[in-house]
Amino acid sequence: MNHITASPFHRGEQAIQSRLGVRDKMERFGQQVIRDYLPKEHRDFYQQLPFVLVGHSDKNGWPWASILFSQSGLISSSHPESLEIKAKPVKGDPLLNSLTKGLRVGLLGIELETRRRNRISAHVEKVTDEGVDLGIDQAFGNCPQYIQPREMSWADSTLLLEPSVKTITKLDHQALQLIGCSDTFFVASSLPKDSNLTSDGADVSHRGGDSGFVRIDDMHTLTIPDYSGNLHFNTLGNFLENPKAGLLFLDFENGHMLTLTGLAEIIWESEDLEGFVGAERLWRFTIDHGYWLENTLPMRWTKNPALKVIKPVGFNEKKAQTEASSNVGDLSVAKEAIVTFVGSGVEQVWSEEDGSLLEFAEGHGLQPAFGCRGGTCGSCKVELLSGNTVYEKDIIAPVGAGEILLCCAVPASTEDEGVTRLSIKL
Repeated sequence: MNHITASPFHRGEQAIQSRLGVRDKMERFGQQVIRDYLPKEHRDFYQQLPFVLVGHSDKNGWPWASILFSQSGLISSSHPESLEIKAKPVKGDPLLNSLTKGLRVGLLGIELETRRRNRISAHVEKVTDEGVDLGIDQAFGNCPQYIQPREMSWADSTLLLEPSVKTITKLDHQALQLIGCSDTFFVASSLPKDSNLTSDGADVSHRGGDSGFVRIDDMHTLTIPDYSGNLHFNTLGNFLENPKAGLLFLDFENGHMLTLTGLAEIIWESEDLEGFVGAERLWRFTIDHGYWLENTLPMRWTKNPALKVIKPVGFNEKKAQTEASSNVGDLSVAKEAIVTFVGSGVEQVWSEEDGSLLEFAEGHGLQPAFGCRGGTCGSCKVELLSGNTVYEKDIIAPVGAGEILLCCAVPASTEDEGVTRLSIKL
């Protein structure tokens, strides 16, 4: 059903991929996993979500990040190329006055409890009394890197306070306090709808780190670290073409929202990088205007300390320490492979420099069990659903048919094979 024949990446995304030496790799990967429809597992995922993030640009070209929610039946998908949302934006949200047929939007489906997320680029086909019907332009999965795990609950409706809206043009004390302790926010970006570029339109993405990972420079300016990710560069690619951003900070405990829009500047090299451990580059946000939307969310979230968040690391710089030896006939190590971790909703491209499948999984925010990391204990044993692997070193732990040890395994290829794919139960 994938009808995409041109590059799934627009000019800005391509430019950054070229700058960082991953252009060819990402083009091959993108052609395989960026779809113009929703696979069944994505449709199932969206249809069980109680909230979804939405990015758009208003009539003046300012991007905004928003949230839509409902206690039941928020999203349905009657067809792989469509999505129906039964919810309206909250009072004061700029999306409320922007919803018209043809509006380009970006969607982020995210489940904080499981740290799973997927992304969509879409357009409004119809605005209904209940919400909005969308046509799918692009859909792809995202890894769970830097997502802070939280449990969500619905607040007692009898205790909810009256919502209020306040316009701001600088970061007041309340905003500074929320941003200063935040470990999560959402960023919207966009290209003009007349840009006529593949994957144009709007996007919304998650950003996370340790509490206070966003640096407050003054009452107008924030500096944000950019960590290693999926190498699509959707957000930064949009910034390159259209240097504007919308930021959404949620007060997870009290139900408030801080939504901002302003200018974005990519900082490729700076001494400031030393102050952001693990960051590969920075970007700076300067507020133009925004809104405090108080008492607008009927949901509350609490952190789940049982889950550990993988810290930003340069996982793609890891090198295999030993020569690979075949464990499946005459198979050899693949140069690249598309690896799907079934159950986590993660689909990413593996390259030789990414190391073992355990390192690769950890680099994309997953947390497989492991022990010795040397093929001895068997703690990292998982089920290989499809594809083949070879081992980087001799293993001692017993492995049954259809099983692999993540700590030593890498994707395998044969000379006559096309795109190398692995499907792993994790």
